[in-house]
Amino acid sequence: MQEVENGFQSTSKHSEQLKITWCEDVRFVPKDVTKTPFIIAHEFFDALPIHVFQSVAPTSDSPVPTSMVGARPSSSASRQAQEPQWRELVVSPTSAPNRFLATEGELKAAANQPDFQLTQSKASTPHSLYLPELSPRYKALRSQPSSVIEISPESQFYAADFATRIGGGISAVAPPSQYPKTIPTSDQSGHLTRAGSASISPNHHSETSPTKSHPSGAALILDYGPSSTIPNNSLRGIQSHSRVSPFAEPGRVDLSVDVDFVALAEAAIRASPNVEVHGPVEQGIWLEAMGGKERVGQLVRGAMARENKREGLEGGQSEEARMGKKDGLREDVERIEAGWRRLVERGPQGMGKIYKAMAILPYVEVQAGQRKRRPVGFGGDVTV
Repeated sequence: MQEVENGFQSTSKHSEQLKITWCEDVRFVPKDVTKTPFIIAHEFFDALPIHVFQSVAPTSDSPVPTSMVGARPSSSASRQAQEPQWRELVVSPTSAPNRFLATEGELKAAANQPDFQLTQSKASTPHSLYLPELSPRYKALRSQPSSVIEISPESQFYAADFATRIGGGISAVAPPSQYPKTIPTSDQSGHLTRAGSASISPNHHSETSPTKSHPSGAALILDYGPSSTIPNNSLRGIQSHSRVSPFAEPGRVDLSVDVDFVALAEAAIRASPNVEVHGPVEQGIWLEAMGGKERVGQLVRGAMARENKREGLEGGQSEEARMGKKDGLREDVERIEAGWRRLVERGPQGMGKIYKAMAILPYVEVQAGQRKRRPVGFGGDVTV
């Protein structure tokens, strides 16, 4: 391992010609339009930061939002004060009881509480005035007081980066008249539909995104979250495979949130007109379509073949030894099959249901008389 300009580099054990580079930020990964990138983001987006907002009903003393301190409120700002507004939920310290006045029970309860909590901001914040206005999906919920939404700008940045690496920037191939005005999503079979809308800025990513005359590559995203709704109240802490408060033992507890897959699709399409998005598809459906069941059968047959070969080489064993070997084989087979069932279980909290798969691919225009291409796992199949 040696330090290089954009991170740390090592050589693959499989080939001295294959260099592996670790980068702390995707922006340090070179963008080469002559290369074909293949990107895998497995349980990556659930660990990225979020902003949480809650819609609140207007009150008689609601402050009128202004863009500058001391500026005279505009008529539109005055109207906004009479409508539901977004308030950001911010991290605040929990209030400790007065140790001289509190009862013993109150002191014990406080000792078990985290030092921090989420509280609603008393007034608009810069983020609450900007982020929830980026998508019609967010705007539609502002009129419903108590609605809670989670937005991850960093997740959307990464999705946009993936898209520009695959399809090039907004100025690459498609002229402005061909910019997509709708966001492709899919049903559980991976069939593309056109749902929702997004405003496309001609200058978005135009300065920093490379242009590609021939879009190429792919990105596969595997994570958990709802298929089409906006995540809310999903911030959680995970410690020793159990859910705990996200504010328990800061620095020692893993933080996780649900992924907004539709927001990722919107960001990808906004960033490049030359990509298409497939999914999200439930992990159980995706793995089965990818041949996961057949792969499990192959692993089981391989385990049995190895055991049979071992028995042939170790002939003359006692009955007790042979029974022990069979027990070991049975445990191996059960472990393989149990692992498969865990991955595809589609119960309310099963991994096969809560985990989703999404793909970002180069856009392929459908010619007259042709059917829309769909990748395997997202409604497509392999022809042999």
